[in-house]
Amino acid sequence: MIEKEELERLIAVNAKPLYRYCYYRLCGDEQLTEQTVSDVWLVLVKKQGTLRGGKDMRAFLYRTADLCMKHNLEKQKKQNSVRAPIEEWYSSEERSVGKEDEYFKDNADYDGLIHEVERGLEGELLEIFTMRFVEKKKLSEIVEKTGIPYSNVRYRIELIKRHVREFLENREK
Repeated sequence: MIEKEELERLIAVNAKPLYRYCYYRLCGDEQLTEQTVSDVWLVLVKKQGTLRGGKDMRAFLYRTADLCMKHNLEKQKKQNSVRAPIEEWYSSEERSVGKEDEYFKDNADYDGLIHEVERGLEGELLEIFTMRFVEKKKLSEIVEKTGIPYSNVRYRIELIKRHVREFLENREK
């Protein structure tokens, strides 16, 4: 167990070098450096009762700093990541062909197929199906018009595609 005086001395001796180490490793990001150093001191205080002190404390601080930096960088990366809309996942050629509408492109009786599929859908699925495959609206337009979250609209379009796939398989039998 580390005594209070030893803990205060440890912090006083290592505060500036630890800050410089984190600042250098984090490429000068002051906010992330301050967060990391704060996390290191918090871990030290929390584990104060289980640590023995001595020469290994400096190594403990720097190992803890490395782990805290890794955690904070991952957290920052998750916060800053933005997923592209599904239309941007396809190349411009695939978008012009309508890759997302692949179940309908080779069907000679397109209108008949649309009406048959519409009979098997109801509620929001029918509304999304009509907007996406009949009116050819983008996902962002569907989200705006229905008020349904983007990820839910994508999921429902996948449900519709499964329904169409099953419908076409049963139709061929």
